[in-house]
Amino acid sequence: MSSAGIKVDSREVEHALDKLAADVSAMPATWQAVGDALLPGVRQRTPVRSGALRDSWQAEGLADRTAIGSELPYAGVVEAINAPIAETLDASERTITATIEDEIAREAARIGFEVRR
Repeated sequence: MSSAGIKVDSREVEHALDKLAADVSAMPATWQAVGDALLPGVRQRTPVRSGALRDSWQAEGLADRTAIGSELPYAGVVEAINAPIAETLDASERTITATIEDEIAREAARIGFEVRR
């Protein structure tokens, strides 16, 4: 009687995990998607006089985070007083988490890991 088995090369597994970690640590497209998903909430929470600030908010996906800001000189003051960005972040934790989880799963599947949810 012979027994069947699975041979696992630990170097291949280690290489695949290193690749996944490298891919996941630099996810500007994911962070851009997170920022884009947050912009409507930021705009909705922005106090409006002329609408210039509300319409000027922009998101930028960086390697490890999302940057949301405006080039208007008074944007920082409005954020400090009314906190449209901070309030949106607090209210959007599930959206942020789901977007990041989806990207990690997509990257893992792309390099051959089976992804189960």
